[in-house]
Amino acid sequence: MGEALQTIVVDDISYSVRFKGFHNVMEVYKSNGDIINFLPVNYHDQMNALRLSLLTTTKGLELSYKKFCKQILSICNPGSEEYPYIEHELYGLALWWVSCGDGEVKEKDLNGWLDIGTISVRLKPWKNVERIFALSNNLTNDESGDSFDVVGYLDAMIRASVEEINPAIDLNELDTISASKLIDAVSNLNISEDSFQNEISDRETANGYVRTTLKICSFLGWTPSQVDKIPAPEADRLLELIDFVGPSQNNKETRSSALTDHPDTHLFKFEDD
Repeated sequence: MGEALQTIVVDDISYSVRFKGFHNVMEVYKSNGDIINFLPVNYHDQMNALRLSLLTTTKGLELSYKKFCKQILSICNPGSEEYPYIEHELYGLALWWVSCGDGEVKEKDLNGWLDIGTISVRLKPWKNVERIFALSNNLTNDESGDSFDVVGYLDAMIRASVEEINPAIDLNELDTISASKLIDAVSNLNISEDSFQNEISDRETANGYVRTTLKICSFLGWTPSQVDKIPAPEADRLLELIDFVGPSQNNKETRSSALTDHPDTHLFKFEDD
């Protein structure tokens, strides 16, 4: 005798299922006797679904609920196109499936390792130069105008921030629980909502990089390579501090005074006759 059916309620719709965890196939039983199999969803699937579901509006980027549910449904149930009359009915269940149900997986920091879902990861903030490359690589310009691949940018940020995964696994094959928590953890590590909106709205990525790099170099006396190596969030904080303090006054006089104050310095003054 098979396992007893379970009932999952999403948006006031009840589904009879055999649920064995998000890592296994879930059987969905329809009232007419049809059985629909929901396949596990991985990191690669989630990112593709997001990319195909983002819409550009006058208010910015928005996620189409209908498109996202449809994309997830086509991934976890490839035969859904054969049942167009029940596709809409399964949208809520598909969203529940990819969001790991109603339960919350708490992140645990264990000596530098973040325990999320079925894996542990060691994370680091991505470097400023990595962020600039991600912005440039995901910004395209054609006859229809500028377009920015937000999902490609997010993927680049995640890959740059993940130092190690234990047990070792291809990021694309990461299960839906771990993938969702990893996306949240890396996003919280690297960006705030305001800074992200500023980044994706700046269409002059290369010029923006030059401006911010020169600003930090001028204020701190650094070289561009030093600016490239600092974590991107640190670069943002430096720019905020520089804007708060304002442009340095009399940079040349300050540096000159600092040199003349050195005990081993000899000052030569040349005057026109």
